[in-house]
Amino acid sequence: MKRLLAAAAALAIAFTGLTGVANAESNGGVRIMPLGDSITYGTGVPGGYRIGLWQRLAAARYTNDFVGSQFNGPGSLWDHDHEGHPGWRIDQIDANATAWMRTYNPRSVLLHIGTNDVLQNYNVAGAPGRLSTLLDHLTAAAPNADVFVAQLIPIGWASGDAAVRTFNSALPGIVQSKVNAGKRVHLVDMHSAVSAADLPDGVHPNAAGYDKMAAVWYNALRSVPGSIGNPRAAAAAATPATGELAAATLGSAAGAKGRTFGAAVANGHLGESAYTTTLVREFTGVTPENEMKWDATEPARGSFRFGAAVAIVNHAQSHGQKVRGHTLVWHAQVPAWATAIGSGSDLLAAMRNHINGVAGHYRGKIVYWDVVNEAFNEDGTRRPSIFQQRIGNSYIEEAFRAARAADGSAKLCYNDYNTDNQNAKSNGVYTMVRDFKARGVPIDCVGFQAHLSAGQNLSTLQANLQRFAALGVDVNITELDVTGSGSAQANTYGQVVRACLAVSRCTSITTWGVTDKYSWRSSGTPLLFDGNYTKKQAYTAVLQAFGAA
Repeated sequence: MKRLLAAAAALAIAFTGLTGVANAESNGGVRIMPLGDSITYGTGVPGGYRIGLWQRLAAARYTNDFVGSQFNGPGSLWDHDHEGHPGWRIDQIDANATAWMRTYNPRSVLLHIGTNDVLQNYNVAGAPGRLSTLLDHLTAAAPNADVFVAQLIPIGWASGDAAVRTFNSALPGIVQSKVNAGKRVHLVDMHSAVSAADLPDGVHPNAAGYDKMAAVWYNALRSVPGSIGNPRAAAAAATPATGELAAATLGSAAGAKGRTFGAAVANGHLGESAYTTTLVREFTGVTPENEMKWDATEPARGSFRFGAAVAIVNHAQSHGQKVRGHTLVWHAQVPAWATAIGSGSDLLAAMRNHINGVAGHYRGKIVYWDVVNEAFNEDGTRRPSIFQQRIGNSYIEEAFRAARAADGSAKLCYNDYNTDNQNAKSNGVYTMVRDFKARGVPIDCVGFQAHLSAGQNLSTLQANLQRFAALGVDVNITELDVTGSGSAQANTYGQVVRACLAVSRCTSITTWGVTDKYSWRSSGTPLLFDGNYTKKQAYTAVLQAFGAA
């Protein structure tokens, strides 16, 4: 108890810097209210996560206005307003929340509150209920605001963090109940972003810890359209003084150009700290590598298994990352029971049921689905897969129609390799997509895997992307990796990014993995981070292509 009381007292200490009642700085942008206790205030590092969040927003050319009655942080933080109140519990925030919402009318609220309920041992069992009431008051006062609710960061000793985890476990159900009621409430997993090593006093993050929080808030905001507005055009963007912006990340650089930058993710690596830290910091989209494929999701007919993929989806959503589903129908990794089906009609029924079971399970959570994968030969003819042989040419169309019925909100994609340039294979795919669009078959995008080698000829890449886009579909770089190293590898990465940027409907770029050491082409060192998660020359080339380095 002494330790809890000492920590609670620390939460009430105001640190020096620019501090006090807000001077009502206004930047004329979309209003964001940082709301909470001393962690929002920035005890130990005045300004706290607001420093890194502001830097990321500015680097990506968003125009935002932090709002609130409090004011603190370093001079380099352009906007110091907030509602971070050291020592306050949920009930104390709730007593003022309605008035604050009506006074400042924020478009988005970043809520991290409950730590003091634990530290002060203030009816901890009732804390989730108090939070639920607070959310009702916030959303009633500003029904058009998006309220982002963070699961609490850790407390640096076992008993404290156990109480935090219990509190956090109640939040998904609370948030879902608000969503079901039509309220704009979003859950944010902040607990896994910060470690005990980031908490020098056991409660408040150090600078690195606050910056991790900033990255999570930034990704969460960017995942909800309208919550921070739209980035300004580069030519109109004001340029802060050198050193005032945080280093751009792949995700923020792509976001400034209206693109998502993703990575293929393996559930088995999410327990590795360096892996998840890099994933959360750098990427704004994820694609499960194998966890959504047929053999992983329906190992026995009609018996579905989603655990590993659900873990990836939940992790992505808690960090504001978009999810690409991969893949519903592919000639590989098909379970033995499906390959043993001899009847075309029976295989078609099994395929439809599989698509309905998997896509339906993730309905509303997937931005893009790779519905059919790698169905063409190099000469532009159809690959003789079991689906082609037993169902016939119609199987791809049937798969897309089944996917649309299963999930009406996801964009449905055809995905393939060696189609990056204009060639016989990409011509075959183009002919199919053109036919589908003419006949109303529900296809929304085409994925270009881009498994490349350094120095590879990509002279028709941009024109190829553009001709598909002209059919009325999005185009995505879906599995990018480039074997090689140094400037040759960097140049190829840069060329791909520039081609995507030149085509307005090229909406995302995904690398097939995070680090070289886990790449399926690991001997060719094809990714942007080496085996020690060090940024490679190709990483800088990508930022330069986005205009962020």
